[in-house]
Amino acid sequence: MACNIHIKLDDNPMGVYAVGDKITGHVIIQCPKGAVTHSGISIELEGKVALQLPTKSLGVFETLYNELKPLQLCQDSFTLTPSGKLPEGTSTFQFSFTLQRSAKGPPLFETYHGVFINVQYFLHVNLQRGKFQKNQREQVQLLVQNPGQTIEGEDNSAKPHTFTMTPKTHQVDGRKGSGSPNFTITGRLDTKTCSISDPFIGFVTVQQSDATIKSVELHLCRVETCSSQDKTAKETTYIQNTQVAMGDPCRNMPIPIFLVFPRLLTCPTLDTFYFKAEFQVNVVVVFEDDSVVEEQVPLRIFRQGPAKLPPQCADVQLSPNLG
Repeated sequence: MACNIHIKLDDNPMGVYAVGDKITGHVIIQCPKGAVTHSGISIELEGKVALQLPTKSLGVFETLYNELKPLQLCQDSFTLTPSGKLPEGTSTFQFSFTLQRSAKGPPLFETYHGVFINVQYFLHVNLQRGKFQKNQREQVQLLVQNPGQTIEGEDNSAKPHTFTMTPKTHQVDGRKGSGSPNFTITGRLDTKTCSISDPFIGFVTVQQSDATIKSVELHLCRVETCSSQDKTAKETTYIQNTQVAMGDPCRNMPIPIFLVFPRLLTCPTLDTFYFKAEFQVNVVVVFEDDSVVEEQVPLRIFRQGPAKLPPQCADVQLSPNLG
């Protein structure tokens, strides 16, 4: 006989927490068809960094997968009720945790859902049913934000970036110089050092182009790196594509760029000894024949606040295989 388990967070229905916050709530268990015996009910707070690979990944990343174990960020648990019997109807249990790092563990990084690196926090409720019965488990994910998560010594002041794309400076699908159409495309991005809560803005201008332009796009990408001993794997994948102009733009007319960093898919830049999560934007111009020219701009993302992330997470005491 299965029970219905629900985790309700107090005064925080969105489940957004900062480091040091209290996580309080109730576990509600409904037994609609009579009393249920159990061997104990517990709740666990867990945060970890995990390497997840798609099945198509081959080569060095597949080798790293067998060596890198999940990195534990925080773990705490307690028993809601010892073994006994849940009466028919609804039973409610209260819980409270403080969101803090494990002893001698790394800092609590922000929640991040990447392709190869995932930083996740969960509340798990475990209902032990005893012999010959299937245990039940319910979980809810927490969104952790770490104001001030940045790398010590880095300057968060705005660093504008200007660029000019011409056949002499940029390749068009591998062609450079005389093999490319004649074009001059300029742009300005307000900053390469970005607050994750602020929009990313700028403009791009087509000064002149002999070839017809089909589209101007802005690609937001993640650059994820995993290291283990003498092996390093680095992959760049797309997060989102924003079309800023469709069709052949008017010449010498600035085209505005406006991008909001998506939650969960981006986070403050992480640079640790074992993994990195970095980001970049590509300003992409697609010509009528589908040839492409682009400007790649690395970003450093931070979240404003008082706390600081130690450089290279020097206080993390881990073995070479993250064990």
